[in-house]
Amino acid sequence: MTAIKNTQNKISVSLVTFLLVLVVLVSCKEDKKENNESTKTNETIEPRKIEDIMVFENLLMEENIEHADYNNIKFDTQGAIFSKSKASPTYIRIPNFELDLNKGFNVSFWFKTDDDDGTKPQSLIAFADKFSSASRVPFYVYFPGNRVSGVFGKQLLWAEGFNAQNGNSREYYDSFQLSKDQFYFVSVNINGSKAEIYVNSELYAYFENLLPHDLKVNHILIGALLSNNEIANPFAGNIHGLKVFKQPLSEKEIVFLFNSQPEIIKEY
Repeated sequence: MTAIKNTQNKISVSLVTFLLVLVVLVSCKEDKKENNESTKTNETIEPRKIEDIMVFENLLMEENIEHADYNNIKFDTQGAIFSKSKASPTYIRIPNFELDLNKGFNVSFWFKTDDDDGTKPQSLIAFADKFSSASRVPFYVYFPGNRVSGVFGKQLLWAEGFNAQNGNSREYYDSFQLSKDQFYFVSVNINGSKAEIYVNSELYAYFENLLPHDLKVNHILIGALLSNNEIANPFAGNIHGLKVFKQPLSEKEIVFLFNSQPEIIKEY
């Protein structure tokens, strides 16, 4: 009996030892798997370079866009200069520009107005076609009531939480007014049915329930709209640093753009 008991004890010890070794081996294997997955994740997921999704860039410091129409435009160290002169209307028209607006995009730029008459809307940037007008334009960023707003298709972005069925509301006028003679950085995201307007890298207005549209873009207009060959909503002031991306930007990327304007302009 003693021999049998000793044999059973030895078997129990051996079994316990085997189980302990097995647990250690499995644990090491799992740790190695987790480490491999972690390493793989770190290797494959990298911050994207926004230059890779940029489809247009012009600092507007010189006439360097081929075939573009710089109509009565002058330049200084603060960018392109625009005025509301009826005798010599100012605008920049950049042809041969195409972008699928319904897939999402971002447009970012700097502007400073010399005119604070909020009753007269001022054009900033428009992605236009040959039929574009103030109420019908593929995409439009402008300055009504000394505030930044926009148009997407025939939808006017005039209210925070804009609803395509309910239309505009007075909430738009709760957005803070921008002052003249001061530069502002504007970055606009369109992402599906949502729109975000950032001013100086902070969220300024948010819109949702936007509807897709079939309007096609074939040129960019800066500083005015052209409707039936007539000037509409001319802008007075400076614009520079225009960049267009084929995807919406994250808030960190918008902050990066805000902090990386050209050195020559930082003094102003």
